[in-house]
This record gives sequence, C-alpha cells and structure tokens, in this order.
Amino acid sequence: MEEINLNIWFKDRELKTVPPHFIKGQTQLTQERYFWAKSKLSGRFAVSEDESKIEDFLYETSQNIYFEEPHEAMLYELRWSGSK
Repeated sequence: MEEINLNIWFKDRELKTVPPHFIKGQTQLTQERYFWAKSKLSGRFAVSEDESKIEDFLYETSQNIYFEEPHEAMLYELRWSGSK
C-alpha cells in the first residue's frame, strides 16, 4: 500500500494567481493531469485559463498549469506530453 505524504495533502500548494517566475506546462491540463500533479508532485503550482487568438475575432481558451520548480514542470511534460 502506498503511503500518503501528509505535507503534500495538507499544505496549500495551489495558488489562485500565477506569479511571474512560474513556468508554464506546455501540455494542456485535464482533470486526470491535475490530480496527477496534485498527488505526485510536492511543489507549488497554479492553474490558469489562457486565451489564444485563432483569427481576428476568434479566440480559443485552454487550461494550463504553471509550476514554481523547473524540475516539476519537466516531470509533468515527460509524463503527459505524448498522451492524448
């Protein structure tokens, strides 16, 4: 049985705003990926909805995750960048 790290679950790691020094994950966030980051990583992170312009008046929104620690952003990308 896997032991739960109480510091991960009871520490307020998810921020409501994205600080400028956080690194954006390039792979779009899904619910499964969010729960993976919350349970497998230990650093602070933030989730943000970003808009990107497709055409003159057409925008697309996507949820992205941002990490404080570069190695956690790398782990996230290694785990999820090749999956759909």
